[in-house]
Amino acid sequence: MKFIAQAYPHVSEHWYPTDAKLRAQVDQVRQTSLAGSLLLCFPQPHSAQYTHWHVGTLRPVLGPWAFNRIMRPLMQLPSTESTQASIAASTKAAPAVLGQLDSWLQGAASVQRPDIGHSLPHSGQAGFATFLAGTASPSIADISAVCELTQMEGCAEWASETLAPYSALQAWLQHMKTLPGFAEAHKVTDIVNHKAVQAKL
Repeated sequence: MKFIAQAYPHVSEHWYPTDAKLRAQVDQVRQTSLAGSLLLCFPQPHSAQYTHWHVGTLRPVLGPWAFNRIMRPLMQLPSTESTQASIAASTKAAPAVLGQLDSWLQGAASVQRPDIGHSLPHSGQAGFATFLAGTASPSIADISAVCELTQMEGCAEWASETLAPYSALQAWLQHMKTLPGFAEAHKVTDIVNHKAVQAKL
């Protein structure tokens, strides 16, 4: 996504800002260890730096969970002790990772950035406050996160249990779904999730 945003001039600037401070918010990472998992460290919410954290933290938790809980059964692959252990590990790690993301969204919403010239968005979406970089427009950080989260919607307990404690994350997710192109980009994901819900996975 970084390559596309930089190589094609017609891509809107907000996806991967040229402003050095905004790009740093999208790009860089600070990590700390908590219970064996890598979690984001927040000296200040607006300096939280997402995309590297995503690769090192969110994806290793949700990726195996989605594959083992949804894709393997749909492909009629057998469940093994290894896959069950992976599901258990992801289930255990998810609250800390999702809670950290929810806390970041709450923290980012409290930060004003007059030095950059961007104010936080005012949305009709109840509970929505800001995108992941703390800006009025989404970035590639938001694309990375929403794709990772929506693949979990085929899990029966995802919305009612897993996401239930995280109001900022839920509001952001619902707002992301209203953006132009979201439905088209997630057609395949929606088909897979619908099949998983029908199968009660």
